[in-house]
Amino acid sequence: MVSPSQIKPKIKVEKKELPVSKITNLPTEEPTGRDVPKFLRQEYGRPKKSALKLCWRRPRGIDSKKLEGKRGKGAVPSIGYKKNVSESDIHFGFKAVRVFNVDELGKINSKTEAAVIASCVGRRKRNLIIEQANKLTITILNPRRGEA
Repeated sequence: MVSPSQIKPKIKVEKKELPVSKITNLPTEEPTGRDVPKFLRQEYGRPKKSALKLCWRRPRGIDSKKLEGKRGKGAVPSIGYKKNVSESDIHFGFKAVRVFNVDELGKINSKTEAAVIASCVGRRKRNLIIEQANKLTITILNPRRGEA
């Protein structure tokens, strides 16, 4: 049996919280091109499950008029609603460039391109990228909560 004097007390290691850097140059509202219809699920007019009206589910029934593309039953997402190739990579008027570290910010043209910080980048390096982007007036397209 172990005596109380032999038991080592557990040492608490406090995690050091890193402050969140603020992004100064956020993009404005994204310009809208041609109109894309609101894709509503098949029986969105039924009164019972009103919370489900906005979330899209593909119609799968064998007798589904919506799946057959009948007029008046609502639009179904298809490849015809895709953007043009010239518009497809444009976000808020900028071409998105993925950034992993501070050195890659130097290759970005701030007038035509914007940075997208990779998801694998941690808080410390992310703060350094944000500070450098603010100095170079580069727009960051994926700010996290608190950074904007």
